[in-house]
Amino acid sequence: MSGLFDNINFGRIALAIGIIVGAAWLARYITREADRFAQRNERQRHWIRNTSAVARFVIYIVGIVFAATTLFTFSKEALLASAGAIALTFSLAFQDLASSFVGGITLLIDRPFQVGDRVKFEDLYGDIQEIGLRSVRLRTLDDTIIAIPNNQFLKHAVGSTNVGALDMMVVIRFYLDPNTPIDKAKSLVYEAVVTSKYVYLAKPATVLVEEKIIDVVFCTQLTAKAYVFNTRYEKDFVSDVTERVKESFRAAGIQSAASNPADTRLSKEVAA
Repeated sequence: MSGLFDNINFGRIALAIGIIVGAAWLARYITREADRFAQRNERQRHWIRNTSAVARFVIYIVGIVFAATTLFTFSKEALLASAGAIALTFSLAFQDLASSFVGGITLLIDRPFQVGDRVKFEDLYGDIQEIGLRSVRLRTLDDTIIAIPNNQFLKHAVGSTNVGALDMMVVIRFYLDPNTPIDKAKSLVYEAVVTSKYVYLAKPATVLVEEKIIDVVFCTQLTAKAYVFNTRYEKDFVSDVTERVKESFRAAGIQSAASNPADTRLSKEVAA
């Protein structure tokens, strides 16, 4: 492997380090400016952030290539002699990092989700903030940033609630006494849904009825399905609709399916 290092000097080392640092700074700068631009252009924020993620990958790869060609003089003999040893060493010492890097490229090509999507991954639920070289950063609904290695998304199922769109469907369920007048209850739920300030009326809103037995209690389930115009208002929409439906039910004398006041699990279930 000696031929690989024959022409290294301190000037080249400094230049290679400068290229890597410059690439990292440029990638961070583009990410920061893209986030600012996305905040000013809400409708295009997913497209802007995904373009930023791709640009960041390209900058890092180009920076690594330029740094390598600056630092090393690759003759054919040196390249052939050292390629096997370097590949073996890299695969053994950095197999997790390499796997995550390949996973990141796969995520950008296959696109099971995008930056800005609200996703469910194992027991985590939140918004994709960044798709990086090593990991995906997910912001949970309690504002916690979690870094997940890219290769984990190649091993486990992940669900996206909006698939690149700004709007998303939200499902809210209510459990009622089986003797409830269904038409009245459906009307009250539907009214609460379509009059919410968070609802996206360009897509349909529906209320479905189903009979259920939960913990040996027979009940009628009302399932409201509607869209919010922005994923970030999912929980606000659920809270708004739930509060107004409860008030409407109370005023109309509609009873929940709870066998006693303490059994709140049967009185209302909200699922998103």
